[in-house]
Amino acid sequence: MHATLGSRPSWSWRSILGDRSLIPARCRRLIRSGNSTKLWSDPWIPRSSGFLPRSSPNTLTHSARVSALINQSTCQWDENLVCDIFSPAEAADILAISLPPSPAPDLWCWHHTKNGKHSVRSAYHVMLGSTLSPLQEIANANSSSGIDPVWKTLWKINVPSRIKLFLWKCCTSTIATSDNLARRGIISSGPCPLCLAPENFATHTDALSGVFGSRNYLLPDDAPIELISVICSLIWFYRNRSKFDKIAGPRSVVLTAHCMVKDFQEAFSWPDRPSPLLASHPLLGSNSHGPRIYFDGSISQANRCAGIGVVYMNVKGEFVSGLSKKFPGVSNPEEAEYLALKESMLLARSLDLQNISFYGDAATVIFAACDETTCPAQCLNTYEDIKRLKQSFNIVEFFWIRRTSNTVAHEFAFLAKNMIALERKRDSLPPSLVHSQLDDFQQY
Repeated sequence: MHATLGSRPSWSWRSILGDRSLIPARCRRLIRSGNSTKLWSDPWIPRSSGFLPRSSPNTLTHSARVSALINQSTCQWDENLVCDIFSPAEAADILAISLPPSPAPDLWCWHHTKNGKHSVRSAYHVMLGSTLSPLQEIANANSSSGIDPVWKTLWKINVPSRIKLFLWKCCTSTIATSDNLARRGIISSGPCPLCLAPENFATHTDALSGVFGSRNYLLPDDAPIELISVICSLIWFYRNRSKFDKIAGPRSVVLTAHCMVKDFQEAFSWPDRPSPLLASHPLLGSNSHGPRIYFDGSISQANRCAGIGVVYMNVKGEFVSGLSKKFPGVSNPEEAEYLALKESMLLARSLDLQNISFYGDAATVIFAACDETTCPAQCLNTYEDIKRLKQSFNIVEFFWIRRTSNTVAHEFAFLAKNMIALERKRDSLPPSLVHSQLDDFQQY
């Protein structure tokens, strides 16, 4: 309680010390022997507010300790003495304090939790001056009949909880925009890092709707609320990264949002809510009817190597050729995926394919191949090779697919890790993979 702010305090430490005045008013002494607690000047009587005794000192002096009210032989309150000194209401509060069977040192405790330990949640409710939850407090500001239907709708959206929290912050204007940070004293007022205009969430929402509305291939009119929610959170994510990384384009944002919504709803499907039909979106590759090459990468930490799998299918979905290749010394999963894409492009060029579509389940690699995002430093050389190989095709497309739609290439990559030879070309499919190959092709 006596710590100083310091010369260069962090915002967290500044915030802690800024609210320090709240703690003494809500703490009291936990009586276990009464030897170290002053009877009249220490807060020790548990009640809703004000823990100091309200009765005037009469029988006992100002320097008396609480232990003077305790029968030392029985370790219980001296009821007659307590009733003589204090008012009936105050005496009842004191006699309700449970004493241990043997004396122990008195402690400080936080009054607003059952275990006496301070918690951020209880302190927040104390500051609000209510026992309602934060959501109810905000909702009741707009609705006198309880929780506003807007909040009920928000918390039922079928997206990850962190995105729901982001939307809640947006709706309550508590998101960390420059104007909000300046109002809290964290920074001086500053512009938006993207457009350099004075930052305000409401005005930025209008601007974003104009950007996405001007490109009709990005967001359909009937886009589900889940997709819109994820897009908003990704825009905020890339906005925060813009100072350090290349900012993602709208196409990359929408494609990432489709992938996130689909993966989440596939893993946590709600039987009473049909999932939005996202597979038909043109960015996911459902409009490609030419020859395809599927690729995948896999690593083995034990063998310190990577394996890549490549599968070439014709326009009918029939297996034509494949490749399994081992890369010793590669232990980064993303690097393995970049190597898999490079090898798939080399296979296409060796077969003299001019119009080709590449399918992979690593979204970051697909985005980089489409020039929508940056490449990690350790994969830069491979990425440069991929960019050069792109120039050797008349038409080349890159599509993200789910892992479950890339089973054959994934199996080839798995087998490559355990091969003795570094490379093995495959002219036929193992019987166990025939059905998987048909499933992969028919899903997109």
